[in-house]
Amino acid sequence: VSSAITTASTAFTNVKNVEVLQLGYVATEDLTAATGFGTIRFGANNQNGTLTVAGGASIDVANTTGNTATIAVVNAATQTTDALTVSIGTATAAGTNGGSVTAQNVERLTVNSVGSSGTNTLTVTNGAVTSLTVTGTRAIDLTAGGTSLTSLDASKFTGNFNGTNVTVGSNATLLGGTGNDTLVLGGGKSSVVSGAGNDTITAAATLNNDDTIDGGDGTADVLTATIDGLTATTGKLNVRNVETISLTTSGTPSTVDASTTTGASLVQFAGSQTVSLTGLASGVVVGLGLNN
Repeated sequence: VSSAITTASTAFTNVKNVEVLQLGYVATEDLTAATGFGTIRFGANNQNGTLTVAGGASIDVANTTGNTATIAVVNAATQTTDALTVSIGTATAAGTNGGSVTAQNVERLTVNSVGSSGTNTLTVTNGAVTSLTVTGTRAIDLTAGGTSLTSLDASKFTGNFNGTNVTVGSNATLLGGTGNDTLVLGGGKSSVVSGAGNDTITAAATLNNDDTIDGGDGTADVLTATIDGLTATTGKLNVRNVETISLTTSGTPSTVDASTTTGASLVQFAGSQTVSLTGLASGVVVGLGLNN
């Protein structure tokens, strides 16, 4: 069942048990009294709409190439586990869909990317989100997260996940899926399992012995980081199943202990600082200058 709403209103008080609530135009809508629906779907003409929904709502921006919306979960400011699902794309269609959602008072966010081919692009603004789950099949370029985000789970996602613009906080756990994923670490003790596919993991200037990185089942995974002043302790890197490790030196000399690094075929360095490399397994190629 689909309901098409083409004019703006302030509240839906008697909408129940509707699988899809189709909104053709939104200015300000209060959907907290609408119960039993499966999905709130934007039409092609939604621009800068504001929806107020109950926790656990599912928002579908399938039919858009540039919609923007603000989604506010009612009475959620004092809660810590409010959930919202944002879907983008059309399951049977190719091409690219894009949208932008501001999710207010949401701690647990799920992004579902679907489509037969192409890449979806979605920006979700929500600095308070602590848990982000990515599902679906179509490749996605996602902008989301913030310093509160400590769990990124794309383990059930089968497309290529570009998380270059997904910001995570300190001590975050990141899980990749079966596609070719791009994951970016935060500070603190980061834990990464990038899954299948040939993945790119970026640690910027935060990589040290507190991090645990597993490239999973891919055969051409790449880890990049900038190192500055690593010691025999902080430079004991815990990296597994990453075929290429590319480290750029900065600031002061570093010591890299590779005795707990397994599965690498190439460890390469760039920059002007001296590096003392110890514990490297036999057969691993050491390169000077970055090739990737």
